[in-house]
Amino acid sequence: MVTAILIAAAVRSPGSTTGTIRSDGRWDNWAAGVDLFEETVRLLTEDEKIALELDAEAMRPAPTPHTDSS
Repeated sequence: MVTAILIAAAVRSPGSTTGTIRSDGRWDNWAAGVDLFEETVRLLTEDEKIALELDAEAMRPAPTPHTDSS
C-alpha cells in the first residue's frame, strides 16, 4: 500500500522536487504497489513505468563503506 501511495504522488506531480522519497528496495519490490495502483486508480503508461523505475533505483541510499576497526 505504501508503494502505491508513493506511485500516486509521483505520477500526480512528475518532476516535483518539493519532497524526498527514500527506498532501500529495488524496482521489483514495488510490483505489488504498481498492481494496487493500477487496480484502484488507473493503468500506468509505459513512460510512467520507466520513469518510476529509474526514480526507485535512484532513491536507493548509497551503500556505506565498511570500515575495519582492528
